[in-house]
Amino acid sequence: GTLTVTLNDALSTGTQNFAYYAITANRFVAVETDMTGTMIADASRQSTPFTATTVNTTGAVFGIAGFDSVASNEISAVGQLQIAGTNAATLGWDSNDNGGIASIPTVATQPVTFNATTGRGTVTVASGAANGLADSLVFYLTAPGTGFIMDATSATTNRAMAGTLTAQTGTSFSTATDLGGTSIVRSRGVSVNDAQVFVGEFGPTSSSTYALVADQRFPTSANIQTSTDVSIPNIAVATLNANTGRGTLLIPLGGPTETLAFYVIGPNQFVFIDISPVGSGENGASSLFLGDPH
Repeated sequence: GTLTVTLNDALSTGTQNFAYYAITANRFVAVETDMTGTMIADASRQSTPFTATTVNTTGAVFGIAGFDSVASNEISAVGQLQIAGTNAATLGWDSNDNGGIASIPTVATQPVTFNATTGRGTVTVASGAANGLADSLVFYLTAPGTGFIMDATSATTNRAMAGTLTAQTGTSFSTATDLGGTSIVRSRGVSVNDAQVFVGEFGPTSSSTYALVADQRFPTSANIQTSTDVSIPNIAVATLNANTGRGTLLIPLGGPTETLAFYVIGPNQFVFIDISPVGSGENGASSLFLGDPH
């Protein structure tokens, strides 16, 4: 189908045209079809009515990516958001801003607001922007713990990030339960220098190792690498926190080892980014990588 959106706000004025494809009665994807911009949309119906306690969650995983205009590079972050008592959040996250790595295990009792009528909520994060995330996050829920989330930090003009928020399906996580099967993986790249785009499979090859088989492309290359060329075996899970679902993967590349941070959503669903240490030979900008998240 097609749709038209007319905007008149502080950021833009005018009409934008889209083509959309329905996935179900509750979801569609759309792309802008005019010369105004290149917006895409992933729209999901809200499972209303919400209540004040809808925002409460023992754990929701976010994966966000965007653009840092100062360095003309991508910035990405993955993490966990827990909200208790409707007005206080605990967060943990990993971020990569052109190779600048931040890994924050826990920031507790951060202020939360939530509007049960619209499903809109906000989280204020102390020193969040200084640690690769955001001082303010805004989210809209489509269901308890699940929706879309965005960097809403005021007075910060150099970057913007957005992505998904997905409720974790369990409260205890393990490699056998949550990484025991095959996931379809993909990446979301933004900037020219680091927009690694790929689709493929990630799955176990033994009780302790995994393999990634993928087709990928970089915008600076005319070549498309097929899965025959990009088959990475002997990937190991170095850590996995049973309470938060945060873990690390080690990828041997014939020289320096690449380190990835991931957050488990549920069995064979996760988000991950590259957090290789500076000086490792593999440190650099990272796209947001997605393993089967809805």
